[in-house]
Parts: sequence; structure tokens; C-alpha cells
Amino acid sequence: MIIITLAFAFGFFILYMIMDFLSGTKSRKREFQRSLNKLKGSLSELKESIIPFDTAEFKIISQRPEIKRLSRSSAKYYHGFLSTIYQEPLVAFALKVYPNSKKVLTIATTSKNEILFVSNKYGTIDVQIDGEKAAWIDESGCLHNKEGDIVASIEDYAHSQYSVLKIGAEEVAHMNPLQSISELNESDRLFSLFHELKALDESLHALILAIYRILIKNRLKLD
Repeated sequence: MIIITLAFAFGFFILYMIMDFLSGTKSRKREFQRSLNKLKGSLSELKESIIPFDTAEFKIISQRPEIKRLSRSSAKYYHGFLSTIYQEPLVAFALKVYPNSKKVLTIATTSKNEILFVSNKYGTIDVQIDGEKAAWIDESGCLHNKEGDIVASIEDYAHSQYSVLKIGAEEVAHMNPLQSISELNESDRLFSLFHELKALDESLHALILAIYRILIKNRLKLD
């Protein structure tokens, strides 16, 4: 009788743990969807203001975002633009900053593409392009395609204050040092030197890492 009782109690405990896990998973998914809907709602206000995206404009993108905080709750929501050094809005974005966490939820749109950055359980960042999972960014800031190959990266060198943007193994741009927003002007370029890009997907890969560098890697310098 004792054995049966213990077996029943153990089975009930296992069932409780499974139900608790499933409930927690559903709760996290609902919270994620609420946050994403909030960001998309705020982004819809900005989309009509952005100019057509092309490489010439991208080369002169400013390192300083035009940014506005949407909420004063414990969760910080922002939206704004990444503009050229002439204050032409090239990318509209919205993001959530999680207090005391490295979690990422950022959505950005150009005249051509919508790009979503989301933290995953592996500690890396999934990248969706127009609703489809297309790539991921590792802890060192390298962009991988779905097969795991590195397609773009930002490399920092100890002997230099500049970083290098690579598409594959080829250097395509030098990037100016990261600074807090309060230290930047609209005329401060992200790129100090930019070579020609050979293909449309190269431009998209470069854009993804530019957004990552300004808004995600630099997010703790927003306030």
C-alpha cells in the first residue's frame, strides 16, 4: 500500500512539473507576442518616413540613432530611426531593453526588408528577414547563415580603435569606435571607409551587422 501511495505521489509530482513547464512556456510565448505587437505597432508610425534604401545612402549612415523612449515601466521600449549624416531616415526601428539582462528583441525595417532580432535559448541571436528565419549572430558578433557558415563579421583589433566589417573573408568597411549616444553627433559616421559591395545579399548582411552594432551591442549606452 505504501509503495502504491509513493508511486501515485511521484506520478502526480511528475505530472505537476510537466504542466508547470508547459504553462510557463505558454506564458513566455504570450509575453513575447505582446512585446512584439507593441514594437510593431510603434514601428508602423515611422515606416512612411523612411527613404528608399540603397548602398550609397547606407555608406553615410550616422552612428547616432534618433531615438525616443516609449515606456517608463520596468521594461524599456524605444523606437526611432537610423539616418544618414544628413538626417535622412534610412531605417526605422523599435526595441525592448530588458533590465539586468542580455536578452534582445529588436525589429527594424527599410523600404525593402523587415529584420527581427530575437535572443534564443543558446545565448545567440536569431535573425528573421521578412518573417523567415534567415541567420543568427553569435556571441562575438559574427553573422551565420542557416547552414552555420559565417557570412559577415565585425572584427576588433587591440592595436586599433577602429573595427573592420567583413563579408566572408573580405574587408569591406572600417567602422568608427562605439560611443554612448550623448557623445555622438548626427554627423558622426558609422563607417570611416567603405568599399563597394558586390551583391544585394552582401548589402543586407552589412546592414544587419550595422543595426546589431548600433542598437544591440551598444544598447546599454542608451540612457
